[in-house]
Amino acid sequence: MTAQMRPKQLHALKIIAHYLDKVGRAPSYSELANGLGLRNRKSGRDYVQKLARDHLISVVQETQRTIQIRLTNTGVAVLEGGDANIPRASKRYRKTSTINEVLALDEKDFISIVNTTALETEGLRIGDKVVLRPAVYADVRQGEICLVRVNNNPTTTLRRVSFANGKFILSSSDPLFPTVHIDGTHVEVLAVLVARLRVHHLVR
Repeated sequence: MTAQMRPKQLHALKIIAHYLDKVGRAPSYSELANGLGLRNRKSGRDYVQKLARDHLISVVQETQRTIQIRLTNTGVAVLEGGDANIPRASKRYRKTSTINEVLALDEKDFISIVNTTALETEGLRIGDKVVLRPAVYADVRQGEICLVRVNNNPTTTLRRVSFANGKFILSSSDPLFPTVHIDGTHVEVLAVLVARLRVHHLVR
């Protein structure tokens, strides 16, 4: 079953695609609302939620100030083909071709297993599977969780990364792993966290 895509909804999708392509990030709710000619920041958030429900975009991460969005295969097809007919959101399970479409993953993304307690209080426990996207220093935003290598050490680790005065700040939520300030030339960013996978086993 399909539903006709409303012009403003298509416009919102085009604004998001423009920001991702030209600015390198998703628009804020306020920027999206302004682009649609709306005054209320909440209106921008409403459109993001509508696009996500229709599987045109995937919200990877959301904080109070920023939002990370990926276009799904369906969203790309709508933009490239100009087809305004989209799948209608359903409360029931919707079949999809691949897990990549569900998670809006790139071909180069890979899955790794958490082997540290450094970010345990943030929900990343030893044994959890995470999806990582290859990245370099220029791709990383303040406060993102990244897979890093320090001082050419063969062992890699997950840390929350930020920058200040030419220094990398590698922080964790475990006191056993104190925050470290280190020169940028001694840190190699390998990938950025884009999703967490956790299987819940049901007992019958």
